[in-house]
Amino acid sequence: MKSDGCRNAPEELSTSGRRANPISPGLHGQVVKFAQLRFDLLPPLIGIVAIAAVLIPILVATLYPFEWVPPRTHNAAAYQRGGGLEFPDMGIARTAGPPPWLAEAIKTHKLEIALDVDAVSDHQQSPARILSLSQDIHHRNLTIDQQSRDLSIRLRTPDADESGMPPITIPGVFGQPGWVEIRLRIEPGRLMIWINGEVRINHELPEAPLKTWNSSYQLALGNEFTGDQSWLGKIGRALVTTGGTRVDYAVPGALEVPVHYWFFQRRFNFVPLQASRRDYLNNLLLFIPLGFVLGLVARRNGWKSNCKIIVFASSISTIIEVLQLGIPGRYPSLNDILFNTGGSILGLVLARWLVRNSRSNPFT
Repeated sequence: MKSDGCRNAPEELSTSGRRANPISPGLHGQVVKFAQLRFDLLPPLIGIVAIAAVLIPILVATLYPFEWVPPRTHNAAAYQRGGGLEFPDMGIARTAGPPPWLAEAIKTHKLEIALDVDAVSDHQQSPARILSLSQDIHHRNLTIDQQSRDLSIRLRTPDADESGMPPITIPGVFGQPGWVEIRLRIEPGRLMIWINGEVRINHELPEAPLKTWNSSYQLALGNEFTGDQSWLGKIGRALVTTGGTRVDYAVPGALEVPVHYWFFQRRFNFVPLQASRRDYLNNLLLFIPLGFVLGLVARRNGWKSNCKIIVFASSISTIIEVLQLGIPGRYPSLNDILFNTGGSILGLVLARWLVRNSRSNPFT
């Protein structure tokens, strides 16, 4: 009996010394995997939170007061029953596409336009478009404008740039109230303009004056296609003659008059380096945190990764500037995009330097 007791003692002792595992091996493995997954997901989640923490103040600073005003306005232009167009307020009447006669005018270098206009005032916002054959304020074949009391003609020729500069100005045309007859004739080597039957301009032109015209431009009366050069008054006749084609756009139905049209009160300033130093500094500092955080979050450090970060930051800035077109008090500019991108580059450089000189990065 004693020998049996001694023989069983070590076995009993070893059994009592062990603790039974309450978790099955399969469940234990799942717990370990979940813990590892949470550990792996933690740095990316921290990075996302950090990016959001930087982006939110940027959006607040650039998009306040968060009032989106769609750049559309009611069209006040209207055809009159007896004929003619009236522009009592901002409006536009336009062709649906390039005028059919435009290609012929470019080919023959001959064009004649006769306008009968009655301006509401001689103090309209300049330049007020009476007639425009253009794409926008920077690209035109021909525009006829009222600038206070003066008539201004911008004609694109081989001797002028694509905006028709410099303009041809006839002073005092709108100095007296009432109807004014404007007649313009372009032919090889010659430009002539009559005001109320009197020759006011007799200029020499190149033999192929319309050589540089764009055949895709449309025609509009009472405004520019950007909607921001409105003219107020009445147009009793808008007769265009070229070759065998004669079209009077003052006849009801000759032009489309949309109920609403796009009107950008705030133009996008594409001229670089045209702002104050304070504005430059603000835009530069605004995006340094974004570039810094993106530089820390990025798992790779190479030129491809850096380029992606810069493109991302620049895209954010561009989206913000486009949204500002519809926000009162905001003035989108190419300068903002350039200096925002520059700030993100500075932040990225700082982040790369910090990671290179530190032992660990909490985001990766």
